[in-house]
Amino acid sequence: MSFGREPRTVKDSRRRILVLVSSFLPGEMGGGTVRSVVGLVEKLGTRFRFRILTADRDVGSKEAYPGIVPDRWLERPNHEVLYVRPGLAGLSRIWRILREHDYDLLLLNGAFARRFSLFPLLLQRLGLLGNKPIVIAPRGQLDPGALKFKRRKKRTLLWIAAALDLFRGALWQASTPRKADEIRSAIGSPGPAIEIARDLMPGPPPGERTPRTSKRAGELRIVFVSRISPKKNLRAAIRMLHRVEGGVEFAIHGPQEDPEYWKACESEALHLPEGVRVVYHGPVTHGDVSKVFSKADLFFFPTLGENFGYVIAEALQAGCPVLVSNRTPWQDLEARGAGWIVPLEDEARFVEIIRNCIRMGGDDYDRLSASAYEFGRTLLNDFEEVEANRRMFEKALAEGVRMENAAACGSQDD
Repeated sequence: MSFGREPRTVKDSRRRILVLVSSFLPGEMGGGTVRSVVGLVEKLGTRFRFRILTADRDVGSKEAYPGIVPDRWLERPNHEVLYVRPGLAGLSRIWRILREHDYDLLLLNGAFARRFSLFPLLLQRLGLLGNKPIVIAPRGQLDPGALKFKRRKKRTLLWIAAALDLFRGALWQASTPRKADEIRSAIGSPGPAIEIARDLMPGPPPGERTPRTSKRAGELRIVFVSRISPKKNLRAAIRMLHRVEGGVEFAIHGPQEDPEYWKACESEALHLPEGVRVVYHGPVTHGDVSKVFSKADLFFFPTLGENFGYVIAEALQAGCPVLVSNRTPWQDLEARGAGWIVPLEDEARFVEIIRNCIRMGGDDYDRLSASAYEFGRTLLNDFEEVEANRRMFEKALAEGVRMENAAACGSQDD
């Protein structure tokens, strides 16, 4: 299939959305961004025609995906995807697709990706892409917790973007009003246009729910599933375990994104109380995440900030209660009886909840687990959130039509 301008047909009249994202399936290291795009094409692929432009290798990998043919549009359920090579060849391919491909809207994932966000924004600013509407989904990159790390580099990129007015006319996606405020704070004035639309949750891997083993009083199996980086706050999680007693196993699953930070985490785990054990299992594939959670009693995640937190939803769908910081969009865990939300600074409260979970017997825990599972199931069919995303794209598309009409009228007046 070519990537040129294809005629619209009666058979497929869907508006076309070109999605640029640094990492996509079959990648495993792209985190929640990959799940966001997967959820989008699953839930809205019958209303919009998604075409995804992405890298031909996983995050941090020097090897291309095996069996993937680069530079060709590949058919997938509800979408098509094209993988580009690194270097100038890949940049040239991105340029050609942006210039020649027939699309109605451009969806950029992340604010700092040089090839997949900043490059197309620069082309748009130079007037080389026409008046295509652009939606930017920062995917948590503008959270205060995320901006704390590599601060100088990120602030420099934001300053350059502001100086060149790269974000002019773009519509930003925020998962909550709080996230919208964070975008405004990071971008500065003039205030960006923002639409509230939570990331969509993709369905779990096919198959039956993995059975859970019984919980015994005096014991607790805690799990951490995420990238090992300062933003995810694993070191603090380990530090809090110095204040608990009982038979506790803390299983850690995730890639070592920051090796120096991992060394600090290992050092923190050296002198834990007797009976408290930390085990590192390395990265986990998405297909195995539900199995990991099904073997745990508690997902402990005192993160510094999440745009959505797909891993929280995945824990709930496996019936694993969650203990998270108040730096995520999840606000109703306790009301649903599915877990706890604790202010990031209140370590004493985190420790108290863990102690209570250690003491909890099988019957009480089963009720907690069942509530988590039921809450997780509701996330898969959240009609209002699907409609919020649809409205966001239609608003951007309508604005694009207005801009094109204005440009056409201007040409006639000349």
